Amino acid sequence: MDWQKNRLWIGALVFAALLAVTFFVVKSRSKEGNAPATGSGSTASALPTIHKNDVDSLEIRRPGEPPIRLTRSGSAWRVVAPVDAIADMTAINAALDKLDTLEVTGPAAANRANHARLEVSADKGIRVIVKKGATTLADLWIGAFRSGATMVRVEGQDRVYAVEGSIKYAFNKDVKDWRDREITDLDPNDVVAITFQGPKGTFGFAKNGDDWSAAPGAAVLARFSPSKLAGVVQSAARLRATDFAATTLTAEQLGFDTPEMTTITFRTGGEGGVQDVTLQLGKASSSGDREFYARRAGVDTVYIISSYLANRLAPDEESLSMPADGGVAAAPAAPPEMPPGMEGMGGMPPGMGGPGGPGGMPGGGQIPPELMRQIQQQLQQQRAQGGGGGGGGGGGGGAE
Repeated sequence: MDWQKNRLWIGALVFAALLAVTFFVVKSRSKEGNAPATGSGSTASALPTIHKNDVDSLEIRRPGEPPIRLTRSGSAWRVVAPVDAIADMTAINAALDKLDTLEVTGPAAANRANHARLEVSADKGIRVIVKKGATTLADLWIGAFRSGATMVRVEGQDRVYAVEGSIKYAFNKDVKDWRDREITDLDPNDVVAITFQGPKGTFGFAKNGDDWSAAPGAAVLARFSPSKLAGVVQSAARLRATDFAATTLTAEQLGFDTPEMTTITFRTGGEGGVQDVTLQLGKASSSGDREFYARRAGVDTVYIISSYLANRLAPDEESLSMPADGGVAAAPAAPPEMPPGMEGMGGMPPGMGGPGGPGGMPGGGQIPPELMRQIQQQLQQQRAQGGGGGGGGGGGGGAE
């Protein structure tokens, strides 16, 4: 009987020991899950901390393209490779802000096999090297955007982390998008005189108070429109490029110093004092007649601007004049006649066949003739097939 009691005691002790071990393991795992991670799996210190004010150099490497390097001197940034140019501060600040606010939400992958899928491999990722002087603050691979987070990997490590938000767009830019596209940045209200010289004619204007008129000695336009000139002045005073010309092109290829060139000279008289600015408009760029070469006197950079801006900077007499009828617009041509019954055709947009007359669109617009013809053809086909025209509850069936 004693041995049975002893066996019960031994069993109870073993059970108690197993219970204690189980409690200890569960408690340990719970602490590990709630405590900040440490070591190679840490998300608390997974990526380097970057303060944007410390950064004075950025290098961006995109697959298959030459590295783009940007450096800071004082508060000014420049692109130093693959070209030397003033940097666009909007692009710079966007990149620095993203680096300054990196927030890891958790690990995304631990094995190198996942790098290509998450676009943080050398052939798919955007490598960003951040420096302060000779010290590398961070060397990161920026990859895909997944479920509200961007995949980021530290160079030389296999682990990939999810960083809150979208950040890749701030670095995945062409060289031109890192460059300052500003050609002129003046207050249009400060412009007091402007002259155009080119193949379309020579025109000169001066402003007296708020009123524009022909400059002394310049041709007087019979139907001169001050408001149209004011629009041109605004474009010239705040001119932005869409791209930059290749440095290998000659002045003849660009259309400068040739009869095709238009010269725009304007004078400002604002708080900064009197300033004369000269722009030169050249040939259409190699991309076709949608863009044109332009440059500012005293600046080596040759810009590319849109054809819209180019046409404004090279006006002819008509584009600076009021309509020949004194500004009274010609009455628009009547739209094609609406088919009988279409006025109440169910499913038609409000205004079609309603207020404003047949063919009227909301706001007084007109249906394009080609669209009207298509509608008429469809209605005729429906009638030929016995479909009537009153399928939608607007009483179109009564049109028959």
